[in-house]
Amino acid sequence: MNSWRQPRSRPRTHLPRALALLAAVASAVMDANAGTRLVVGGTRGMPGTALSVPVILRGETNVVALQADILFDTNSLTAGNVTPGSVSASHIVASSQPAAGVKRLLLYAPNTRVLSNGILANLSFTLAPGSYPEALRLGVTNVILVTASATSVQTTNVPGVIVINPVVIRPGGDVNFFLTVVPNESYIVQGSIDLLEWLDLGRVDTPSAIIEFTDTTAQAFPYRFYRAVSAPQP
Repeated sequence: MNSWRQPRSRPRTHLPRALALLAAVASAVMDANAGTRLVVGGTRGMPGTALSVPVILRGETNVVALQADILFDTNSLTAGNVTPGSVSASHIVASSQPAAGVKRLLLYAPNTRVLSNGILANLSFTLAPGSYPEALRLGVTNVILVTASATSVQTTNVPGVIVINPVVIRPGGDVNFFLTVVPNESYIVQGSIDLLEWLDLGRVDTPSAIIEFTDTTAQAFPYRFYRAVSAPQP
């Protein structure tokens, strides 16, 4: 649970082989496994600091290689190294920057070892000093997942976020805020003025570690606290 107050790389030894495999399947008929997700996680950071953002695979159990482009704001972020995640210690994790604001991730194993669900890689970023937007979005595109049978897998791609300012009061009085949670769970977002009585504001299902929520009734209160609690199972 999290609450806020509203005041008023690895070596590239086999890189050409992996690129050839990805290129060969890029135009193949897509697998209809709509339950597969590539998730760019969320984290919080302060201007001038370094941070790490996970890239997570969910739903598919037969992936042996993948490519993905992570999009970021070059005015506020500098991309650094990419390191293996908890499920890719035996895989090759490589990266490049083919264009400004694009970090390309490539992950594979020479022996076509299958990737488990979990954290595939961790992306390193440094926040520019003096950067104070409420949040920085991390887009994800150009995703190719390859199975052991050399077919590609259709994915739902979930963008990430780096939260800098966790609470933002909009000109009209609405309050936009972010809460840190456990990914892939359902939550009820609640508001309170005394930390004793809590009012349900909405339900959120999130694959990320960050909930973004807008309180459209905030202008009726001099201040408000927020939290996210686990939602009951349907």
